[in-house]
Amino acid sequence: MKLLEKLGTEVVIVELDCRIHYIGTLENFDKQFLSLKDVTICDESTIKVSAEEFFYEVKLGAAVVSRKSILINRKHIIAISKLDDFLEL
Repeated sequence: MKLLEKLGTEVVIVELDCRIHYIGTLENFDKQFLSLKDVTICDESTIKVSAEEFFYEVKLGAAVVSRKSILINRKHIIAISKLDDFLEL
């Protein structure tokens, strides 16, 4: 959990073990769930660009927040990174 604590309240990209990913402000976490607020959802089955291109567009401010908050079951998370760490394409 110390790794998550280092992220503080950063805007993060949460990549899941499916085609849906979340971008939002890390709010809280416990052993089972991760909580984000001001969330943008990336569903790879419905977008016309790659997930990486979508993340970059969000970084540039081109995406819309679609959820005030969300709980994510941690067993489905495969990666978490700061949005600011996402490099240009």
